Amino acid sequence: MAEDQRKSAGDVPVSICILSKFNNNMMGHTFHFIWRVVSDVYYGNNFDPQISMFDAAQTRCQVDNVTYDISLGADLLGDDDASGHRTDISIRKADAFILLYSIADMSSLEFLTDRVERIRYIKDQPDEECLWNVLLVGCEKDREKERQVTEHNAREFAAKLLNCPSTECDYKSGEGCKNILELMLWRVKSRPQPPQGKVNKKEKCTVQ
Repeated sequence: MAEDQRKSAGDVPVSICILSKFNNNMMGHTFHFIWRVVSDVYYGNNFDPQISMFDAAQTRCQVDNVTYDISLGADLLGDDDASGHRTDISIRKADAFILLYSIADMSSLEFLTDRVERIRYIKDQPDEECLWNVLLVGCEKDREKERQVTEHNAREFAAKLLNCPSTECDYKSGEGCKNILELMLWRVKSRPQPPQGKVNKKEKCTVQ
């Protein structure tokens, strides 16, 4: 579980980047998601995204007797050149990725195809390396009556990302948020290591 303790010398640092569609709705969803996951707090409408959004939140989490020092940040900038450059920097620095969409907005899932391709391009690694540390998360589970993205849709998308884990949450009530960091870190911890001395050729599959 997430811990509120100071970092120790033995902690394993992990930088997690949250990628989602750029619009006002997803900016708010991402902010609430981060702080519900990190501190189990729901801020309602009391936040300033210009101040709060792009500074990474810090927390600690223990998985299988290993303590991870986590930096959890988001990149929700626009599509201009300067914003694209910052997105590329965020991807390059990240160790793992949470792809966040709204279950009430199919376009927010479809947009993530572009972000997956950016991960591939920036990391410039075989898929089993650059896409292993990925978690697909649907938010706004409280809007079930307005659902556009079915669980089947999400599983199909995840299956094209090395069968990455997929889950749903409701940041307002906290449902499904508690174990997201653990799920992400188990993925990081279980990443297959290539045999020593073997040179991996870059092989890509396409998310459609």
